Amino acid sequence: MQLLYLWVDSYKNIKKNGFSFSESHDVSINFDEESSISKLFITEKRNAPQLFDPVIKSITGIIGKNGSGKTNILDIIGMHLNQRQIDKSSNYFLLYKQTTTKYVIEGNNIELIRPFTNGLIDSLFIHNPYSIIVRYDKEKCTFNYIDFLQEERKSINSFTVLSAKQEEYNLRSMFPTDTSYLFQRISLQPSRIGYYAKYKMLVDFNSDDPDMKHLFQAKNRIYLKITQNFKYFEDREYDLTLKISQDPLVRRLQKFFNNQNQNAELLTNQQRKIRWLLALTEKYIKFTWHSLVRHMKDNGEEKEILPLLREIESKVQSTDNPWGYYNEILRCLMEKLWDSTNEYAAGQNLFYFAYDELILLLLALPEEIFINEIIEIPIGSEEQEEIKNLLQKLDSEYLKNNSPDLLNRILDIEFYPFSSGEEAFLNLFATLYYGITLDTGYGGKTLLILLDEPDQFMHPEWCRQFIWEFIKFLKRIPSSYAKFQVVFTTHSPFLISDLPSSNVITLEKNQETGECIVLPKLTTQTFANNIHTLLADKFFLDSTTGEFALQTINYIIQQLNKSRPLGRKQKRKIYSLIELIGEPIIKQRLLEMYRTKVPDDKELRLRELLEQKAKIQLEIDTLEDEDR
Repeated sequence: MQLLYLWVDSYKNIKKNGFSFSESHDVSINFDEESSISKLFITEKRNAPQLFDPVIKSITGIIGKNGSGKTNILDIIGMHLNQRQIDKSSNYFLLYKQTTTKYVIEGNNIELIRPFTNGLIDSLFIHNPYSIIVRYDKEKCTFNYIDFLQEERKSINSFTVLSAKQEEYNLRSMFPTDTSYLFQRISLQPSRIGYYAKYKMLVDFNSDDPDMKHLFQAKNRIYLKITQNFKYFEDREYDLTLKISQDPLVRRLQKFFNNQNQNAELLTNQQRKIRWLLALTEKYIKFTWHSLVRHMKDNGEEKEILPLLREIESKVQSTDNPWGYYNEILRCLMEKLWDSTNEYAAGQNLFYFAYDELILLLLALPEEIFINEIIEIPIGSEEQEEIKNLLQKLDSEYLKNNSPDLLNRILDIEFYPFSSGEEAFLNLFATLYYGITLDTGYGGKTLLILLDEPDQFMHPEWCRQFIWEFIKFLKRIPSSYAKFQVVFTTHSPFLISDLPSSNVITLEKNQETGECIVLPKLTTQTFANNIHTLLADKFFLDSTTGEFALQTINYIIQQLNKSRPLGRKQKRKIYSLIELIGEPIIKQRLLEMYRTKVPDDKELRLRELLEQKAKIQLEIDTLEDEDR
């Protein structure tokens, strides 16, 4: 299927507006005397140019300033069934093309489509929200009701909507799917997809043919860096003393705990690894203990802290096995922590066993990647099982959402070296990679991708390359989807310059009412147009000069247009401001105005003569050098 059209009778700031999303179809409507839609015209563009790759059905850009309604359009398209059921006040419908004559209409107010859809009166079971199959009557420009969408489960192509937004209110990375309506909708947030999705995407990109350049294709030049990250308030009044083993190796390693960079070259790879893990465990024990102390103080149990400390220290004895010693300490601390909080009794061992599993996963990593205070893993062209297991462990839901969250904060994980723009690119593309390759067991032939300001936080050069890289990304990503349709929002002309004007929806905001206004298509053709030309369009910018500079130029003009003469200080100030202007035409015009205003300015005349002298001298020196 393919999304063709959205009509919004009322949703937030959008009132009685229609939006087309197809390169190959024109959709328009007629109204009756009561302002209801009476006919819906669908015209296929048989000679429409195939601008993008055949795998991409269409790309639509929605541009508009803040508050104009861009995100509201994406919200309607990506809205889940439970949200549609809760939303009782909004009225809209979406039109999808299924086959040559069959269409799907989805909406939450059946009365909107009754005037141009025959047969609904016979279907008493249609309610809001609804999703139905219809057949288009070209002569009458109306639809004939066939059945509920879900009743044609075996014969209809499923349709998936993937929404990627910078912010999402739901804590989970994926919402439930609308299986009862054969529309699967997945909402993703870049900050919540985890580390493994990024790692997997980078590995897959590196496995490409080296002659085929792709984004982030940098074998063994991109690294996964893991550092210990403990942030807590250390209560020195109740410090826990660890009776470390007297084992010679452990004692030797202890010397390096206080200054991990000192004499690090004297350690073998194995010793660096053991030192790193022992240091992590010691810090984790301290972190857990001080979390318990803080909790007891907050609950008026400070008198019980010292006896508890003595009890723990006496219960756990030093051994020649540091791991056994640390495990006993942790087990005691966890037991006391859960007993004290009395909120998670059913899962009191959850974080103890989680940490134990984490240590085992870290132990499985190669020794050579433990470098001083960090773990540095070069990302190659083959996925390493040990890295996969570790990252999936850290991504697991209970480590992110259960409270008190003791594990998720002790390791800092990043991919580097990346600039902020590259980081934004990585987060977005990894989010899409995760969503597109997600095995939901549902399958589908068409994926509609909704992107809300994907160029946010990106450098202009990354914005300029975005559509190109995005198309290459969709063509090579392993996927069960045969076709893609893309709708994105933006403030910027950088993305729009890769789209024809017919693929651009332009919105404005009524400053008095706050309502969305759909503007006519941009007067200039956007595709392959100069970005500076697009910027000069009044829609994007009122001026191509910064506002402070523009106001400064206006100030200069106002001063030069005054009837009274300029004072000495004013002359100097005005002339020095003119000298700062970089645009040569504006600068020259202001200098002409200045000469007219101050024809007898000796200082200005002297500067001009000195500049001419310098130019003449430079030309003389050049000619003399050529004769030598």
